[in-house]
Order: sequence, then structure tokens, then C-alpha cells
Amino acid sequence: MIEEEGGTAALSLRAIARRIGVTAPAIYTHFEDVAVIVTALIDQTFEALADSLEEAMSGITDPERRLYAECLAYVRFARERPGRYALLFGPGISEDPEPEWSIAEMPGARAFGLLRQGIAECVSAGVSASDDVVSDSIALWCALHGYVALSSRSRAFPWPPQEVFVLAAARRNARLADHA
Repeated sequence: MIEEEGGTAALSLRAIARRIGVTAPAIYTHFEDVAVIVTALIDQTFEALADSLEEAMSGITDPERRLYAECLAYVRFARERPGRYALLFGPGISEDPEPEWSIAEMPGARAFGLLRQGIAECVSAGVSASDDVVSDSIALWCALHGYVALSSRSRAFPWPPQEVFVLAAARRNARLADHA
């Protein structure tokens, strides 16, 4: 429903009940409200993103190539599931206006941890000059997210192909040595 409707605006427990073929009272016995379902979808989508990143890196031993494959998988994941991806970074459903999460507790911690690990592996291999892996990981995450968000909305802009952008973003934000 999120992919079809382009977001959560059309979600209601009644609409979900109708879609899955149960009565509205039946769904209310399982879910308190739509926010519970959206929270579960966010968690599932972040896990699917992390699985996609791990799959893209599997079998690659070179840390730079692993990081590049991971970043490219991030962009592909977002483009293949635009509605679910938008859910990850859309308006929060938390009643707490500024939840105080640590990075390890935040939604998407596993996916972010894989990106951070990718940069850390490049540092360990001596191919990254990063002296702040967490900050550089945040910058890379933001670059990838920005590319996905902006290029999907501003199609008239001359965006580079995703492979070109991802390589440049990984090199700049992970402070990789230039091997040209």
C-alpha cells in the first residue's frame, strides 16, 4: 500500500483490514494503531536495507570495492523501493519530538554500522585517510541519501549516473586515496 500510494497518508487500520480481507474490528485486536504498523515497517525496511548491503559486499575482499558495492547497493535499494525507502526518512511517528538515540539504538543502526565498518576497513587497509570514521560515515550516508532524494525529484538536473556518483561520494567521504 505504501508503494502504491507513495507514502503513509492513505494508511489506516480500516484500509489495511480491507486490503487483507478482514474486518476492521479484527485488525484492532492485533494492532493498537497505524503507528505500530509503520514502526514495524520501518524496522523491517532498515533490516532489508542492511541485508541488501551485506549481500552486495559478500565475496568481495578488497575493502574499497566492498565499500563501493555497499554504497551502490544502498542507492539501488532506495530506487527499487521508493515508497518504503521514503518511509525510513519521512516524518517520524514518535511522540517524543527529539528522541535521544545512540547510534547503536537508532532505527537503521545495523545498516549504518555496515557503512561505518566499510570505512573502518578501508582505514585498516591503509587506503583511507579518515581520522573520524563515524563523522565520515554520516557524511557518506547523507551524500547517498541526498543523491537518491534529489535525483528522484529533480530529473531535469544533469545528475551523473549512479555508478559515477557513488564512486565519487565513497572516495570523497571515506577519504580514500586516489589511485588514478
